[in-house]
Amino acid sequence: MNRTIPGIIEVEGREFFYFETLAGEGFDEILDEALAGSTDLPLPKSGGVIEEKVRILLDSNVSLLGVSYKGDLAGWRAKLVAYCNAKHRKWGNVSEQKLVLSDGRELVLGECDVVFDG
Repeated sequence: MNRTIPGIIEVEGREFFYFETLAGEGFDEILDEALAGSTDLPLPKSGGVIEEKVRILLDSNVSLLGVSYKGDLAGWRAKLVAYCNAKHRKWGNVSEQKLVLSDGRELVLGECDVVFDG
């Protein structure tokens, strides 16, 4: 079955976000840490985050997990970015079919090395 890389097709009211994970880490563990951390940032007011069951592999052996969120887009984005920055992890937002990374690189989603889970 061919799957579309999350973020290639824009979905109104939903943002796609990719962030670096370490071996053995699970989505729920990371989300709990992201929400508990950065206490100066309020919790998102509405919506939620789902794991997209996709990873983008970068050239430097870095694996980025794909998630998406809806509702309080700015609140979810702020919590995830703060978590990544505090943990010194790469992250990226999807914009116009590109993954714009925290290190300044822009990758065309359709050209990325992608692995779909289950």
